[in-house]
Amino acid sequence: MSIGPKFIVTALSLFGWLVSPSAIAAKLQYDYVDVRYVDTEIDDTNIDGDGIQIGGSYRLNKEFYLLGDYQDIEFDFGIDASVLRLGGGYIYPFKKNVDLIGEAVFINTDIDVVGDENGFGLAFGGRGYVTPNVEVRATANYVDVDDDDTFFQVGAEYFINDSFSVGGSFTLGGDVDTFALGGRYYYR
Repeated sequence: MSIGPKFIVTALSLFGWLVSPSAIAAKLQYDYVDVRYVDTEIDDTNIDGDGIQIGGSYRLNKEFYLLGDYQDIEFDFGIDASVLRLGGGYIYPFKKNVDLIGEAVFINTDIDVVGDENGFGLAFGGRGYVTPNVEVRATANYVDVDDDDTFFQVGAEYFINDSFSVGGSFTLGGDVDTFALGGRYYYR
């Protein structure tokens, strides 16, 4: 599936509708660590795998934050893979409790049958609350590691309290489909 401009505009319009003004009192947080179970399927190969992702984010100031995550995935046929992403993001407050975000990351992949590869990734999207306890996010992504790929990611977090949330995300539209589910701890 190819993500074209019409798909991106439709998805971001839906995102804007979901986070339309309401009596939401929550503030978006960028200081967290999380742990996720990850299930991945590589398109056109019939190979899938699962593993763990550990990540986090640290807000530097009103506009910028650092981010990173590490995935360790075991695929069919005993193929192990790891992915390290490190980078930063820019926050543009769009309206109350809705932020537009842009991210740039360095990516290192290590796959048993392919070897070690470096590249970069770019993402643009938004985050916002649909209720005081539910945050949604959507991003359009471009990565270039050995080969380039474009995909769309959507996700949500349900806040148990001010410090903990559970949630998940789904990535589709590129060469790899990924589902992630886990928890997040907010430390500020």
